[in-house]
Amino acid sequence: RSLELTNAFAPEITLDTCIELLGYIKLLPMDKADTVGVKAKAKKSVDATEQSLFDVKCRTAKQLRHYKYVIMQYLSGISSSPQFLRKIAMLSDEEQLAIKPFYQNFIIKTLSYIPSVNTAIETVEETSQLKFWKVILHHLHDVLDNAISLLSPDMFLVVIYGLMRHQLVSIRKKVIELLINKLQKRDGYFDSCDPQNFYNLLEPLSDITMGILTHHESSSATSGTASPSTPTNELVFLQQTALIAIKLLSKMFALQHIDEFKKILAHLIKVLKQRSKISKIVLATVVL
Repeated sequence: RSLELTNAFAPEITLDTCIELLGYIKLLPMDKADTVGVKAKAKKSVDATEQSLFDVKCRTAKQLRHYKYVIMQYLSGISSSPQFLRKIAMLSDEEQLAIKPFYQNFIIKTLSYIPSVNTAIETVEETSQLKFWKVILHHLHDVLDNAISLLSPDMFLVVIYGLMRHQLVSIRKKVIELLINKLQKRDGYFDSCDPQNFYNLLEPLSDITMGILTHHESSSATSGTASPSTPTNELVFLQQTALIAIKLLSKMFALQHIDEFKKILAHLIKVLKQRSKISKIVLATVVL
């Protein structure tokens, strides 16, 4: 079986395989239209595996969907495999740090594929295809949850810190949402964490909020009626999310890091003084 074979390798090889598969499935077309004779062509054609794992030209739309389903089922299975989880748990602190880039890339690849699947769900017309994409989305969320569960609380914070520097605004926003979700649970998950790892998060979060005035000054000449899909609004939602995370962190650590939070508070007061230029979404979050 594929899971048994994969578990014969080291954890970093398994994670790298998952990353490559997620990258590959994202490169495949979302769908294809079957043409007359395509099934006959598929029977006659021999795949050149050196060039392509899955030859889209010689396969039907149904085969393409099944191939994606098998990959997602495999990723969900391997990332929750007890044998794989035991291997991760046995890694030393040094080994955990060494494979941090694999954790980060695994989460990034998963997050970056979710919007494409959401778009497919919104635009698809056939009921059978709608059901297929919902299953794929369910598997993606399973894989994301599994990827996060691989991390110890301290490693989770270290990985989140690194991902908050990602160049894509959408990835940074989703990563901060993952942090917010963990902070809001109050289930003792972070009880034994090194406080320094929380303190480290303030820097990238502060960098995001420091851009509120700069961003709105540079865009003040533009219309405020841009659609939610524009880069302008993406940045607004990122700033809102960062502010929520800072609020949650302040409840936990403001007394231990008074000077750092004073700097953030001073900047937010400046934002309030120029409230006429600030997005109402961001302003409402600042007030809270």
